[in-house]
Formats: sequence, C-alpha cells, structure tokens
Amino acid sequence: VPEAVSVVGFDDIPLAPYTVPSLSSMKMPVTEMIQETINRLLSMLDGGELSKRPSFPASLIERESVAAGPYFQKG
Repeated sequence: VPEAVSVVGFDDIPLAPYTVPSLSSMKMPVTEMIQETINRLLSMLDGGELSKRPSFPASLIERESVAAGPYFQKG
C-alpha cells in the first residue's frame, strides 16, 4: 500500500493519521446525520410525511494509503 493497491477508510477514525501508511479516509458529518435521523423519526411518529432525502457533504482526507493511478493527470 499504496504501490500495489490504494486503501480508503470511512468515517476518518482518530487513528487514521497514525497508521503506517497513514489511512486516507472519507470524513462524514456523523453528528448532523444522527440529528437528521432523529428528526425524521420523530416526524414519522407524529404522522408526518418524508418529502425529500437529505444529502450530507463528505470530504476525502488524502493521506499516504493512496497513490495516483495510471490515468491520473495533474491539471
């Protein structure tokens, strides 16, 4: 890693920067996702309808566990 294969984790755990090689990860807004889930459940319990699917921004934290692929071109 990353010479043979790139590895990306999910949720950007606190240990990710300290692994060898450091683990690239997707950072998710977990607190906001939990809050939205609670609000939607409470609305459903009150007879409300769910009109839209929420979306949450995620960001890629690039560390040492990924490398540019053979088709990557810096722009």
